[in-house]
Amino acid sequence: MEFTRVPRTDPDPAVQLAYGQAEDLFGHVSDLFAILGNAPVLLSGWIELVRALREGLTVAPALSELVIVRVAELTGSPYVGTAHRRLAAGLEPPPEHLAAAARRLAEDVARDGHVAEDALGALRGELGERQLTELLVVAAFYCGVARLTNTLGPRNRSAP
Repeated sequence: MEFTRVPRTDPDPAVQLAYGQAEDLFGHVSDLFAILGNAPVLLSGWIELVRALREGLTVAPALSELVIVRVAELTGSPYVGTAHRRLAAGLEPPPEHLAAAARRLAEDVARDGHVAEDALGALRGELGERQLTELLVVAAFYCGVARLTNTLGPRNRSAP
């Protein structure tokens, strides 16, 4: 089923606000956001959460992107995977022991949301509670993004 894309010229003030937020953060309105324009108040909240995930975290971006890419692989989401492999490409990879624990966290969250205690313990010891919490939110959010994009079918152009 094809979902309607709301045009940038839509006169609804809520759509205009959401699209302005998207352009401010990404420089354009992605195909996903054009679909989510059908629910502009939700899109505005979504964009603000994405802004926090991109700009407000203390966990290393390379670790976040590693988790997002692994979630995309496990959920079969080329939309998310393509965009985030591009973002990860320019980052220095985390140490392998940390990367392995982060991949395990992503796998557990993507599978059923129950992260193994050993994975949590390893990450907590390295990152502390704050960054571990941030990484869990990233993993869970992008599980949702991947599943939503798999349902909505946006074309592969700049995922959030």
